[in-house]
Amino acid sequence: MSPQNRPDCAPHHAPDGRFRNLPMAAPAPAHRLSLLKALRWLVTGIAPDPGFDAHVPADFVYPNPRTPFDAARPHATWIGHDSFLLQLAGLRILTDPIFGDYAAPLPWPALRRLRPAGLALEQVGPVDAVLLSHNHYDHLEAATVRALGERAHWFVPLGLKAWFARRGVQRVTELDWWQTVELAGGQQLTFTPAQHFSARGLFDRNRSLWGGWVLQGAGRCVYFAGDTGYHDRIFRDIGARLGPPDLALLPIGSYEPRSFMQSMHADPADAVQIHRELGSRLSVGMHWGSFRLSAEPPQHPPWRLFQALQAAGETPENFRVLEHGQALNF
Repeated sequence: MSPQNRPDCAPHHAPDGRFRNLPMAAPAPAHRLSLLKALRWLVTGIAPDPGFDAHVPADFVYPNPRTPFDAARPHATWIGHDSFLLQLAGLRILTDPIFGDYAAPLPWPALRRLRPAGLALEQVGPVDAVLLSHNHYDHLEAATVRALGERAHWFVPLGLKAWFARRGVQRVTELDWWQTVELAGGQQLTFTPAQHFSARGLFDRNRSLWGGWVLQGAGRCVYFAGDTGYHDRIFRDIGARLGPPDLALLPIGSYEPRSFMQSMHADPADAVQIHRELGSRLSVGMHWGSFRLSAEPPQHPPWRLFQALQAAGETPENFRVLEHGQALNF
């Protein structure tokens, strides 16, 4: 299963062997989280905002009694954070699977899961493929990798195949941005750019790539964004090259403070803009409500999304949020 090279891929390999983001017409400010502030968050946690009305209209959460669910049709189940189980044309595909209790290398209390995973690993059943967006601990979990092992074929960004090999997993295909592989049944899987970074330690920043995935086949197009900030060209390019997605899985959480999160994490207003630039028929918010990774209280993103949709004149029917473990047809 060899990736097909895309000759129109923009260069993003720096001379020192590290990867970099694509340039923007209006670059977002590049800020880094200070070590002191990160340690303070880890020790104290992030206090909720008692004055915030986090109520979201009941029919904004999908599915609802007026929308029957059909397990025989293509559908996506939100496990939590960026983990979904996609079922399409006989394939069962996981995205960024993390089933453990901590989004960290050690069991740090402040980074403990806020809600149980919507499905336990033993409930997932057979898995044909796993799509990995990047190597951060809230997306790539060693215990889940060992548990799944070679039951599935792993599709990963450039620079991560060796990490899997060290853990005894050989069914791994690395892809660069805009490279494509063919899955069973003739479905096409393409790795796409994102606005983010990679690191698992102090000295490996941007040594592996990051990105999203587009799955095309059986009359459907699904886009999984992974982690990304807003970029003024990437999402228009994805929609133009690969077609408007029938389903887009877009991050809506971990966005405060904007002073440094802006360049790496979309906020709900950014997510609505991404939804529009992709031309997505239906989008689902992810990267919220499972782990506390930033300054906004974890219940804020759905309400902020609802407000952003209203401000943009978009109908909430086309951009949903799910409860952990809920599924929707697409």
